[in-house]
Amino acid sequence: MVTGGTEVGRLFFPRQPERTAVLDTAAPLLAARVQHLVEHNRWRTAALTDPLTELLNRRGFELRLPEVIAQARAQQRPVSVAMVDIDHFKRVNDVYGHSTGDEALKALADLLVRHLRPQDLAVRWGGEEFLVVLNSGLPGALDAMRRLRHELSGVTPHQIAWPLAASVGIAGGAVPAEESLREWIEAADAALLRAKELGRNRIEVAAVD
Repeated sequence: MVTGGTEVGRLFFPRQPERTAVLDTAAPLLAARVQHLVEHNRWRTAALTDPLTELLNRRGFELRLPEVIAQARAQQRPVSVAMVDIDHFKRVNDVYGHSTGDEALKALADLLVRHLRPQDLAVRWGGEEFLVVLNSGLPGALDAMRRLRHELSGVTPHQIAWPLAASVGIAGGAVPAEESLREWIEAADAALLRAKELGRNRIEVAAVD
């Protein structure tokens, strides 16, 4: 099947001469439909992911949120959230330029993809800030974020004269409802701010009832 000069698929049928004319007529219509579905899926993926890091964006996260909560509640599994922010990111951009800043963001995103489990989520929340949803209690979330920060300290994108570091705020650690998970994100963001106020390059855990 060909549409717009591009092959989008192939149909295989027993060769029956009396049906050849029907298939010759139907194939372009099917090809156009397949191409439409492919383009729609490509558009949807682009709309829900961050183009730089290829992580979910906030819109993509909002669509995944009900599924995350439903699975956790069905399995009575705790969930924790972490807000991760690259320290001194403005300095990276100011000193080395935005392309080097982009390298730093992609380096952190790659670490998240490599080290998180399939059931966890990593989201480009905005700027140099990332949201991580971990299917674990607070001890597991702390261990995961400590490993992430340790790995990040060994990453030095092109030109940057100092190791990358990150501040992290963590909240949650229980089986979530939709309202509580959103509250945990706010609490983790506040804990992240506290980590930065206390000198950066550290993890702070929010006290959430």
